[in-house]
Amino acid sequence: QPGQPLRVNVGGFSTWNENPLDQAVKCYRPGADYTDGAGQLWLHDQEFVTGTWGAVGGNGSGLRVATISGTADPSLFHSYRYTASNAPSFTYKIPVDNGGYTLRLGFADQWSTAAGQRLIDVQVEGQAWLTAYDPYAVVGPATVASPSLHVTVTDGLLEFTVAPNAASLQPAFLNVFEVLPDGSYNQPPVAQADAVCYFFPAASRR
Repeated sequence: QPGQPLRVNVGGFSTWNENPLDQAVKCYRPGADYTDGAGQLWLHDQEFVTGTWGAVGGNGSGLRVATISGTADPSLFHSYRYTASNAPSFTYKIPVDNGGYTLRLGFADQWSTAAGQRLIDVQVEGQAWLTAYDPYAVVGPATVASPSLHVTVTDGLLEFTVAPNAASLQPAFLNVFEVLPDGSYNQPPVAQADAVCYFFPAASRR
């Protein structure tokens, strides 16, 4: 409904299969939406198409099951979207009515063994927000870090981009995000059907 938060369980829940037309088929499996312990709905990830929100770029198929600290819902942090050599960044585009929003990102670094290995840059509305952000240094290994920023949208589209810092030794990633309206600004957080698939040239598979 308008004015409701948008919560997204990023990455995972996708499969790649190649068909006879030499295309890679990326599908989101039924049941990918998640209701947390507080009764809040987290929508499955999806690629951006006109008319709803979604991601452009990055690899949406990451899944790693580990013990996660700092959250009552560790399952949300098992999946992730990440960058790769052929996908050096990813951008989420979220159509909204103009107004104020809180953007909250969720990271749980399950791979780093020391601070300084994974440094993440985040731009919001074309402006630098996080530079060389290191979740491991902030909260430790496999522990949830949730930086947030208040954003004023004036063009009907909230956009944020995640990329590795130039000094990072590892790719950037993201587990979850939330867009929380100040008031009744948000358009309905429409998700595509669970069975939606996307077709890409096989060479573009990540």
